[in-house]
Amino acid sequence: MKIKLSVFLFFVSFLLIFSCGCKNNPSTIQITEIPSAEMLTGSGQQGAGERNAYQLAEGLSIVEFFSYNGPFVEDGSNEVCEDIAAVRIENTSGINYSYIKFELRSSSHTYSFSAATVLTGTKMTVLNENKETFQDEPILSNSVVTLAPFTDEPTVHLESVRISYIDGFLNVKNLTDSPLQKLYVYYKNTDSYGFFGGITYRSYFELIGSGETAQNAVSNLHKDSSKIVFVTFE
Repeated sequence: MKIKLSVFLFFVSFLLIFSCGCKNNPSTIQITEIPSAEMLTGSGQQGAGERNAYQLAEGLSIVEFFSYNGPFVEDGSNEVCEDIAAVRIENTSGINYSYIKFELRSSSHTYSFSAATVLTGTKMTVLNENKETFQDEPILSNSVVTLAPFTDEPTVHLESVRISYIDGFLNVKNLTDSPLQKLYVYYKNTDSYGFFGGITYRSYFELIGSGETAQNAVSNLHKDSSKIVFVTFE
């Protein structure tokens, strides 16, 4: 079996970077609500083709725009940052996106955001990829650069593999009668809101024989705050 993903773009280059799991500290967050459509258009009339400021696409919404202090996870560096712009998004669209990229613009700043594995029914915190400082001012417009749905629906393939993990170690057992080759386990870290960070990580297994269990050491995988999102193999 082989699942092909046509679009994962440059985000895949980050997936093998091992970083620690991270959570927001609520005491450091200043919540600023995204403006209404009236503030977005400046006229109170939303023209054809224009999106409400809360929506990137039908069912894919920005629900909070805020200041974040903590590790910068989006490039795997975990560099400690202060007062950078972040958003929380929700996907109720019924569409699983492999990758999205969008921008928010105020009078003085353009904030760019990217996220991989934006699954329907999930929420996610995303840090702006430019590490732009949060400015407490109205967002005047938004624009979607990329909306790339999965070409094959993501699945963990529970009929083929059994996955277990503890802090720092990932185990995969082959439940099939044939070897599984070039197997990738994709996972994301979480916080109290939902998925934390647009980044999706992966762990690679070259070959797992029938009935065998293979193990990888994975420094940023955490028993209580990581979630397996899908698996691919040949």
